[in-house]
Amino acid sequence: MGGVVRRLRSRYCWFGRGQDRAPNGFKGPAQDCMPVIQLVRVTGAVIAASLVVGGAPSIARAQRPAPGPSIDTLLATAGPGWTNGTSEHFRVYVERSAFSSRYLIEMLDSLERAWTSAADLIASPVTNASPVTVLVTASRTRFARLLPPTAKGVTTSLPAVGDLVVLVHNDSVRPYARHEVMHVVARRAWGHGSPFTGWVNEGLATYADGHCQGSTIMAVGRDILRQWPEVTVAEVADPSAALFSTNRARAYVLSATLVAYVWETAGRDAVRALWQAKDPRAVLGILTTGTGGDDPTPRWREWINQRAGSQIGLDSVAFQRDDCG
Repeated sequence: MGGVVRRLRSRYCWFGRGQDRAPNGFKGPAQDCMPVIQLVRVTGAVIAASLVVGGAPSIARAQRPAPGPSIDTLLATAGPGWTNGTSEHFRVYVERSAFSSRYLIEMLDSLERAWTSAADLIASPVTNASPVTVLVTASRTRFARLLPPTAKGVTTSLPAVGDLVVLVHNDSVRPYARHEVMHVVARRAWGHGSPFTGWVNEGLATYADGHCQGSTIMAVGRDILRQWPEVTVAEVADPSAALFSTNRARAYVLSATLVAYVWETAGRDAVRALWQAKDPRAVLGILTTGTGGDDPTPRWREWINQRAGSQIGLDSVAFQRDDCG
């Protein structure tokens, strides 16, 4: 079938070639547009081969041989085949199913919204314009060499692929698009994070996501601190990341609340300074800004209580079982 499909704002448009017939029955070269769901309904699987978003071709070209796995190697792992498409910032592969064409469009839109939100939050130039490769799988074990079995997503960089995001999405795991996209945007804008502040990396990404099951990060953070009154800012910001080893789910939420606290009390530049901190003393200096050098834990806890207000959090059983979903 000739012609291509392009995303124009919230509609997808067929651009015919000569007498090629568009999926809705109209002939080219006239342009025909239709809502996303209607387009998917009439084109079916054809969209996998013809989708073009933002003018970039949807068929991902194989990378030239280089150290580390290529995209072809990753796509050849045992499991369903793939449907793929591209947008301005992403090259996305979703596992093929009866609904993969529609799902592909939804995922592309979700990732672009996440990029816009992250770029607005960072408010620094994102200089690397190369598309991010995203693999969306229902299995936590398909990419076991990249993704620990308990993880729900990962962001990395491979020589033969470039920036790579793997998202797990199934009946019990939501796609952490905003979380993983923030990792990419922050690194491209601010550089690689400090070895002393790994908690900022995960805290910023969790803060960007903002949700925890049906609640908010702030409400869940407030409840964790009520159940865990002895935890301090120093423990959350420990360069050894001990908290992440002992209680990863709690660590993600509390790191996000600490990033939010610094962001809203000291500003974006203070968070960037934490991201780029050269030594632990610099971290301490930023965290104690406004406290006269005193422990910022009481102010942090009070701030979270005020920000969470009367929002309903999660019961501890639901959080232990599914963490943030």
